[in-house]
Amino acid sequence: MSNVKIEELSKHHDRKGFDCEVEALNHYLKTMALQHHSRDIAKTHVLTFEDDSGPVIAYSTLNVCELDLSAEKQTPLLKKLPINAPAVRLCRLAVDKEHQGKGLGQYMLGFTLSKALEVSQNVGCSGIVVDAKDESAQTFYEQFGFISFTSNPLRLFLPMRTITALVEK
Repeated sequence: MSNVKIEELSKHHDRKGFDCEVEALNHYLKTMALQHHSRDIAKTHVLTFEDDSGPVIAYSTLNVCELDLSAEKQTPLLKKLPINAPAVRLCRLAVDKEHQGKGLGQYMLGFTLSKALEVSQNVGCSGIVVDAKDESAQTFYEQFGFISFTSNPLRLFLPMRTITALVEK
């Protein structure tokens, strides 16, 4: 879509009209995202139309975390990392139901991965981690190279070197 833009969440964005059909994701955007954003707890970016018409189309939220990998030493990609590894956490990614199936989830993920790469260029970061809401979300992330944790298949990880390769394509 050429008539859209991604920007940091602010008060002027229409969050009330957003509906991705997952109540937890809707609730977060409508009631908590702006508070978390302003308090530097997590940063939310929204996809909107360039003319600011209509509600938010999609959003993603990031923060940083430390992964406890003590139960993951059997996963080849993770066993090379320290027991406590720094990472960027993809807290939430959602697309409004009116815009699903148009590649906007992939578009937002690409933006999110580029943000994670920016972080890694300034702060130590092993990759990005996401807790998928369900198996469908897990499948979405796996198509981009995310690997599931042995101890929790809905927790997925993408190493920074893979992110670098994806973003630089």
